Amino acid sequence: MMMVYIQPKPGFNKTTAILGVNYGSIDRSFRVNGEQVVQPAGIAHFLEHKMFDKKDYDVFELFNQTGARSNAYTSFTKTNFFVFND
Repeated sequence: MMMVYIQPKPGFNKTTAILGVNYGSIDRSFRVNGEQVVQPAGIAHFLEHKMFDKKDYDVFELFNQTGARSNAYTSFTKTNFFVFND
């Protein structure tokens, strides 16, 4: 399930979009259907780089062409992708 929050800010002229997942560098071991899953270190950071990796184009470059800037980062508990304009 994905939750989407939209927060209009009348009078503001900037737009920000963030896709955040609750999966970070400490999330290496968890249970799925009662079975223990252990992931190697670095999976969250790998996800950060591969999420928008496309064969024929660079998604971040497409954002740049619209005048937006984009980036991503991984913390201990989250992986976040964001796009914003100034």
